[in-house]
Amino acid sequence: MELYPSHLWTSWNSINDVKRVIHKDRTHIAVCGNGGRAVALYDFATKKSAYWSRTCGRSPHDVEYIPLRGGYLALASSEGKYSTIELHDANMPNNSECISGSTIEHSGVHSVHWDSKQRRLWAWGSATRGLVEYKVVFKGEFFQPHLVETTSYFPDIKDFKVGTGHGASPMIKDGRRYLILAAADGILRFDTESHKWKVFEYRQRHELWFSNPKGLDYNQDTEEIIITKSISRIFLSKENEEMQFDDGDADIYKARWWQHNAFSYGGENHGSENFKSNGGSMKDERSEVEHSEVDYYNFEWYELPPNVKAAAKVLGYSDEEVWRQGEAEESNFLWDELTSAQREAGRDLGYQKMTWNERFDRSDKGKDGNGVVYGRSDDGNAGNVDYYNFEWFELPPNAKAAAKVLGYFDEEVWCRGNAEESYFLWDELTSVQREAARQLGYKKMTWDDSFS
Repeated sequence: MELYPSHLWTSWNSINDVKRVIHKDRTHIAVCGNGGRAVALYDFATKKSAYWSRTCGRSPHDVEYIPLRGGYLALASSEGKYSTIELHDANMPNNSECISGSTIEHSGVHSVHWDSKQRRLWAWGSATRGLVEYKVVFKGEFFQPHLVETTSYFPDIKDFKVGTGHGASPMIKDGRRYLILAAADGILRFDTESHKWKVFEYRQRHELWFSNPKGLDYNQDTEEIIITKSISRIFLSKENEEMQFDDGDADIYKARWWQHNAFSYGGENHGSENFKSNGGSMKDERSEVEHSEVDYYNFEWYELPPNVKAAAKVLGYSDEEVWRQGEAEESNFLWDELTSAQREAGRDLGYQKMTWNERFDRSDKGKDGNGVVYGRSDDGNAGNVDYYNFEWFELPPNAKAAAKVLGYFDEEVWCRGNAEESYFLWDELTSVQREAARQLGYKKMTWDDSFS
């Protein structure tokens, strides 16, 4: 595949990362390289450039696609203590450079990965920073994305040296969501939900390959890890095999398996055999797991992968408008009243019986201890009381439940009025969040006036 424009990728310019991503329901390739200070996004099927630009950082080492709104690129530029992460809008004109004000300092960062379930960006690099979790917040006059650090996690493993961590890779195994991380003394595994650390491979097993590897990528189908070290060989961990390229032909910094990344973009763990070459989108095939690990019912319509949109349509969500309103006819039925096909579609969206009934129940079973039903009233209208002007102790139980959906978990947050969801305009809230806002008395105009 020829990279465009050619002047970005000629002369001294290492291509430091290539990732298979899903942009606007189609398979794309995200690429970055230093020397030329370049980042780009290409449609794999058509080979056409969707976006390219010079970078603001001087040494881009890793690129990730963030599937929020129209799509953004996160770029890790590695320059020791001067390392940064910057964001690019993939829908802006070419060569528009990074979003103004989006660049943050992150010492030693070498790898970034999007977590679709938790909607967080994970960043790995220097031992002094650990594994850092960022949330994406939209703010400013033009409502642009910015990264806000939430937590840092440090390995708690005795006598294990991290040094400068380079590569990282998502890993979904036995229903758990991990990141595997390169370190000086081997490969670490981090559970992104329980936050537990484990040594996945010690350097003693193979001093050359497991000692400070540069690139890592986990194969969901075969469970192999492909390892690179900026030399002309790559190593496959499971078979203990090497692949030798001609000396001097290439110094391989990273290598990637051609497979769908369910950790970052949801959906099923499709491998390369399920890729449609006639358009670059994913097949709508059944997963072997019982139901989705991602709560897609909180996503926006454009964020849903194709197989999840198909499931939504089974439940009556025929288009974006119905999805946004959350008022499909099937929503009037309890879980046990759905057909088997509808329940299967519900599972694909992340529902189980309890979560479905809690959201859509119109019977006494859906009432709290005070006989108040959370959700729309029977006539389809939201509550007619402006609870957002009340004190916390004045709120009835159903209004407090709605407030918690919007991030107001207790009286302190309610009084401050600065929950994370307050950064979003009405049209950028999920259907569940808009329903909760209606319960508090908001409408589109009053919400946007309050929080814009």
